[in-house]
Amino acid sequence: MRKASFTLPFQLTILALLTCFVGYGAIAADENKGDKEEAQVNYLFGNLKCPVTGERVDDEVFAEYADKDNDVYGRVYMCCPGCEKKVEANLEKLYHSLYRTDKKTGEEKKPLDLKNENCPISGKPVAEGQSIEYNGMIVHLCCPNCVKPFLASPDKHLVGLVPDAEDYKYDRSAGSGSSKEGHN
Repeated sequence: MRKASFTLPFQLTILALLTCFVGYGAIAADENKGDKEEAQVNYLFGNLKCPVTGERVDDEVFAEYADKDNDVYGRVYMCCPGCEKKVEANLEKLYHSLYRTDKKTGEEKKPLDLKNENCPISGKPVAEGQSIEYNGMIVHLCCPNCVKPFLASPDKHLVGLVPDAEDYKYDRSAGSGSSKEGHN
């Protein structure tokens, strides 16, 4: 009887494929673990109470404020989609109330200049005169092309810039203050 034998190149190919599959599985497991940790405790550099109901906000429900002529942008967060119409009807006023008004005195306050020296998007040195206001904070950028990526995920980019970032921890796993369906 003759034994079946595999050639050395075939054996090495099988071994390489198995190594790739095992390595990919380990990498995917590590990436998923990081996603879960990041999703549970993150940061929300915006209002934590719904301006309509006073309940805890849902970080996925917000209206975007944009005054492009003055490079002012922001998000007004809500507890549920049922609050959207009321927020959008008063968006400019709510933005200024939440982010540009001193809570103690009721007086208008200047935006907080984060004085970042490097662009949060590119990592390059910031360009003079290239900045935006986001939720009452001045963020310096290297070029106008970095505005859109910054606004796509501002909380992610603000973590390293805001002096007291720990004050903005937000537990995303806790859910919103009310049901997703909205209020009557």
